[in-house]
Amino acid sequence: MEMTGIKNHSVFIVLFCCFLLPSVVLVIPASAGNTGATLITARISLTAFDVAATAVGQDFAIITWKTNGNADSTVEYGLTTGYGSTRTNPFRETNHTITLGGLAPGTLYHWRVVSGDQDGNRYESTDSAFRTLPTTPVVPGTTISGGGGGGSSEPVQIIGSGIPMLVSEEGQILMTYIVTNGEEAGFAARVTVPSGTTIRGAGGEPIHSISLKVLEPGEVPPVPDGGEYSFSGFSVQCLPDGATFSKPATLTFHLATDEWTSLLKKANGSMGSLSVRFYDKANVSWTSVPTRVDPSDFAVIATITHFSTYGLFIGASTMPMVTGNSTTTPPVLSGTVLPARTTAFPAPVGSVRWMIFFSTLITIVAVGAGYYFVTGKK
Repeated sequence: MEMTGIKNHSVFIVLFCCFLLPSVVLVIPASAGNTGATLITARISLTAFDVAATAVGQDFAIITWKTNGNADSTVEYGLTTGYGSTRTNPFRETNHTITLGGLAPGTLYHWRVVSGDQDGNRYESTDSAFRTLPTTPVVPGTTISGGGGGGSSEPVQIIGSGIPMLVSEEGQILMTYIVTNGEEAGFAARVTVPSGTTIRGAGGEPIHSISLKVLEPGEVPPVPDGGEYSFSGFSVQCLPDGATFSKPATLTFHLATDEWTSLLKKANGSMGSLSVRFYDKANVSWTSVPTRVDPSDFAVIATITHFSTYGLFIGASTMPMVTGNSTTTPPVLSGTVLPARTTAFPAPVGSVRWMIFFSTLITIVAVGAGYYFVTGKK
């Protein structure tokens, strides 16, 4: 009888442990410091879309694309599919713009975009091509095949100030226009308006032509003395004043070599202090707009949505995007959000409580059944 009792107690202990084990498994944390959380890892691949040559001139091309995560920007280009030249912006972002400068007029160029994120994911587009505009004068109203991504071409036209643009019945521009001041002031100012843009005047009326007027120093609205920024000496008035764009346009200050050297000297060599600002008449102040710098093309480029008086300034500003050849990758700017490689799906608090309840219930049932089994044999 004594052996039988010991045997029954042993069976009871084994059954108790078997019933208790599921409860322990249910309640135990998925990982230390993350009670009840299930960690599911998934590698997010980098991909791009809207890859295109959005504007092509006689000696330049603007390449744009978007990525599904923050990544750097590189365009490989050349006369063959072997490329040979690159232009890089090392700062990570999702909207990418690279300006290729110093191109030969009337020449076919092959190109592709390359982006990489901090996790080593890499995207390379397929080969595309564009042809720069010839040196022959552009006749107003003439459609020129400027180039585009994916084997297609997009009409692009360079025109002077005040020349009418072709528009649809709905008032949308039928091609990409590049309006230039003609460099009569010693530096080139140009506004690039993408195809499909609707331009309206301050009163809401449709606008079919725009103009650029380079301002003399005495014509520039007052700049605060001793402020956080100073005027560089380059300013342009975009007309008609107050006109708005349904799509963002770009305003480019393209400087000559000596002008660029002088500008950087005033800025103490800091391209990060260069910014484009428009004059806000209502507040009697200069307000900055998104600005990027292309040091290889001696250009400062601003994104604009309306016409006003714009100037190039030196001083405190947010760091503009710098495009140009680079062999080093700087640290990611503060506030940059990068794509995550792991996603955690924590168990809801209520679910954890129900797990504890059912595990406790199972334990009680197991104890009762074991006790009944032992006592019933006596």
